[in-house]
Amino acid sequence: MVPPLNCKMAGSLGRAAISEIFYVFVTCGLICLMNASNHHLDQSSNEAIFTRIYAHGHWGRSPNPYDRFFSGSGSRDPAVVEPYIASVEAFVRSLPFKPSGLDLGCGDFFVGSRIRHLFDHYTACDVVGPMIDHHRARFQHFNVDFRKLDISRDPLPQADVGMVRQVLQHLSNDCIARFVTAIPHSCRYLICTEHLPAVEGFPSNIDKPTGGYIRLEAGSGVDLMQPPFNLQAVARRQLCAVPEHEGVIVTTLYQFH
Repeated sequence: MVPPLNCKMAGSLGRAAISEIFYVFVTCGLICLMNASNHHLDQSSNEAIFTRIYAHGHWGRSPNPYDRFFSGSGSRDPAVVEPYIASVEAFVRSLPFKPSGLDLGCGDFFVGSRIRHLFDHYTACDVVGPMIDHHRARFQHFNVDFRKLDISRDPLPQADVGMVRQVLQHLSNDCIARFVTAIPHSCRYLICTEHLPAVEGFPSNIDKPTGGYIRLEAGSGVDLMQPPFNLQAVARRQLCAVPEHEGVIVTTLYQFH
């Protein structure tokens, strides 16, 4: 015999069901919206590639239905995020002035929202148009200049400190090379974070198509100062390193002038 369902239980189940329905509704709506916005794009472009990745949840989805965009565990896992935030804060506070910041490939802006206060003027860029539109509304009180921008093709804004966090690892060598050419003319400092093999002497900069996976799967990783990129910097030092998924997420500071 099935026991009667009391009002408290019914209310609890009702709220859970409504929450689940709302989550499915938002997710399906997001996919339809982004597929529609993606329809007119060159399907081989970076914009189309990363719009599809977000639309179909290639990097996962947030349990919070109000988080329409999710950049993966590397942007949410405290074990990864907190050391990064601490190292960026320590560097920025060591400067004799409050710098302007440039967030290159801001993704879901979870990390950016945590470090925005450290900077004066702050520009955040990403190639996914619907995500930038969403951020302009959701984070309007953060006083951020959100821009839709392909960091491998479009002119880069000027700032004291540029930050590119686990972005280059998803790009082809051609895209990275164009970024490397442009970035010293855009920023005085660059804080670059990459997921690398946890062994010394790994083969760096193996080429790959632009997309959701990274070079770690081929036992490689991005080293900007090695061929074919040969980034010219007057100084370089490691800010932090966090073990993660058979590799290590390394954040490096470059100074250009």
